[in-house]
Amino acid sequence: MELAIIPSYPILRRMAEVDSLQVDTSRGGLIIRLHGRGLIERKQQTIQEIMEVMKEHRATTVLIDLREVPPPYVFMDRYKIGELVARHFAGLSIAALVNAAQAGEQKIGTLVAANRGVPVQLFTEAARAERWLNQQARPKPVA
Repeated sequence: MELAIIPSYPILRRMAEVDSLQVDTSRGGLIIRLHGRGLIERKQQTIQEIMEVMKEHRATTVLIDLREVPPPYVFMDRYKIGELVARHFAGLSIAALVNAAQAGEQKIGTLVAANRGVPVQLFTEAARAERWLNQQARPKPVA
């Protein structure tokens, strides 16, 4: 997988011909927007790319915007993504911004991650997701 970083803001990384990962830090936290089916068709590589971006930004909190990942979203895709999230994002604050069709009735991806010790917040409203991100990104008061 060849990546090209386009030096504009927000940062856009090409993951494949029709897939991209857009990095946005303009709202006080790290937002990663995925475009295309890379998360579905190349799950491991996409998760690793997200981890690389988080390391570059020294982020412990991330909002991943999945609204531009086109359907279909089958049960096993959601399950496998939940497993990968649990494996790679332990100890981090993770949220996903999805549309209603992506959320699904069972929310199996978030359930799988949570059962493995990695809670994932799931949002269908951008404003609520960004509020969560801002709250998580604020420094915690010292007790």
